[in-house]
Amino acid sequence: MTNNPIEETVAVKQAHVLSPEEQAALEPTVRFTNERVEQAGIACVEIGQHLLVKFFNGDIIEVRKRSPHKLLSLPRLAEHPNLNMSFAGVSQSIALAVQDVQLATAGAPQQLTVTNKVLLLRVVELQAKKKYIGKLQKNKLSSRTFRELLVKEG
Repeated sequence: MTNNPIEETVAVKQAHVLSPEEQAALEPTVRFTNERVEQAGIACVEIGQHLLVKFFNGDIIEVRKRSPHKLLSLPRLAEHPNLNMSFAGVSQSIALAVQDVQLATAGAPQQLTVTNKVLLLRVVELQAKKKYIGKLQKNKLSSRTFRELLVKEG
């Protein structure tokens, strides 16, 4: 048991508790997988940052404009035949970059995993994002528990 009521609630929900041997056998694979997911997420953040700077001059308001005259529209980029990323991937990448700028401007802590940054995209209001970051860090929540908290408090 932990001293964290949110983590304990999730632990109670788990149908199958792993034996120490099973846990030890799975741990390296879980670590490896999580590292690769984080690396892929970091690449998405970097793509979003590149787009924000290169095509939107770092202006997060410009990203949201629907003007047909802006240098780049995300749907046009996603339609490029040589691009190995879907429109959803391009959109999420730029959304992550915009969110990073907003959080930095608001003085919110920046040391979040990419998974938690993606989960935080579900939260619209900046003050609510800051509140959730505080809960995440204070309670040292796993990404799974953080996701469940966001769904529960929706």
